[in-house]
Amino acid sequence: MSARPLLLTAGDRRGAAGLAVKLWTAAAARALRRKRRFSVAVSGGKTPLEFFRALARSRPPGLARTHIFQVDERFVPRDSPQSNYRELEAALLKPGGIPRANVHAISPEGSPELSAGRYEAELRRFFRPREGAFPRFDLVLLGLGADGHTASLFPGVAALGEKRRFAAAVRPRGELPRVTLTLPVLNAAREAVFLVTGREKSAIAREVVGGASGVPAALVRPRGGSLVFLLDVAAAGDLRPD
Repeated sequence: MSARPLLLTAGDRRGAAGLAVKLWTAAAARALRRKRRFSVAVSGGKTPLEFFRALARSRPPGLARTHIFQVDERFVPRDSPQSNYRELEAALLKPGGIPRANVHAISPEGSPELSAGRYEAELRRFFRPREGAFPRFDLVLLGLGADGHTASLFPGVAALGEKRRFAAAVRPRGELPRVTLTLPVLNAAREAVFLVTGREKSAIAREVVGGASGVPAALVRPRGGSLVFLLDVAAAGDLRPD
């Protein structure tokens, strides 16, 4: 059974980024005490960029043993301005000195379906889960769309019903094709953190934090792990932190 979500708030985007760095650092320390590596999956989009830059500046211990995966990716070339990987590399991977061998990116080659298959094979190689089990990330960093999507799990996409695969191709209406981790993988995480900023997200944040909404983000409830909502005051609205 999943634990009750924890709600944290910060004064503004910069404060939220700083608090996210502290959560990352604590999760890394716990993981490195258990084993010799820290596995994390990070979302794309504009919201986490300030956090990525703050993390690169802070250079927390353990970066050399940190393995970074993508939560999702638009199916575009890596030099496209719409590539999540391009922004991740510029904001965190290069300035943070993350070893190239520790970066596990979604490939934009072939088709979204082929890419999802390759990504699942990489997840199996790295985590080596037992039959019927899912990879267990130490930390998953998620965003929240105004429509309630998270990762690239948009309302109504078939991938929301996926029960076996680790990664799936999605073709949301009006959006670029994408590859995303599936809900069973997100819900296998030791810790999932939603980083949400901006007044335009306050209404959907209230729905998702309350847990009564049927939108995709509300389906993220790690089993045997923790769930944290980290919001700036604009996104938090009238929600009160724990």
